[in-house]
Amino acid sequence: MRWHTPANARQTIPVGLMFLSNQRHTMSIIQQSGKAQDHGGSSSAKILTNPFLGRLVFDFAKAMKAVDMDSPIAISGTTKKAYQAGIGPHSETATLKLIRDKLSALDENMYGRIETNIPYPNSSKQKCDWKWTTPSNEVFMIEAKMMRLMGDNGKPNDNILTHILSPYPQQRSALTDCQKLIASGFPGTPTILIYGYEYDGYPLESVVDAFECLASKVVLLSKRYFATFSELIHPVHQSGAVYAWTVQALHPA
Repeated sequence: MRWHTPANARQTIPVGLMFLSNQRHTMSIIQQSGKAQDHGGSSSAKILTNPFLGRLVFDFAKAMKAVDMDSPIAISGTTKKAYQAGIGPHSETATLKLIRDKLSALDENMYGRIETNIPYPNSSKQKCDWKWTTPSNEVFMIEAKMMRLMGDNGKPNDNILTHILSPYPQQRSALTDCQKLIASGFPGTPTILIYGYEYDGYPLESVVDAFECLASKVVLLSKRYFATFSELIHPVHQSGAVYAWTVQALHPA
């Protein structure tokens, strides 16, 4: 299947400029895709750029590199053997914990109020990955997904795309998380975050393009925020990117 994108799909515009980190001024640009979404003019929702989400994406990528420099060792849940050092082999749950702790250490004022595993108001058995309350008390309810096509040994995991693109709620993909967040009753801004790794011949952006194509049929996505990371120590998981979107209903009540 070939995914079709609008003619301006590769156009980018800056959405954030100056960020503060550990009381030092750091200049960086977070890019936001210029992809258009055509819903036939049926939605009155207005998506605004959000500097807090741009900051989170930038710092999440920065934290991926910082955690990796600590040479963490993941242990296989089945064989109990140690994987090669680096952030790459860690599970999604373990990675999110490592990143949350690193973010808090880098800037406690900004990230000291990230709560995890928040029960859904309409289904207490389901848990939302992060509830992030910013210094200005803006709340983001974040569902995060990892896109890691290769294993520690460099062999592909052919089922990983279901984590991002599956249309079936029981598989808990990023795609179905969009509607789940909107219907949840959570206060705050529903947010999808995808982080993943790049491999030769398997560009991560192709998966992100597919996600946006499918998600835009059922929800209103903001334009994407993203930041990259590179020079990781693992021989297979060496570089990647972090993407995020806020989510709204196509037809607000």
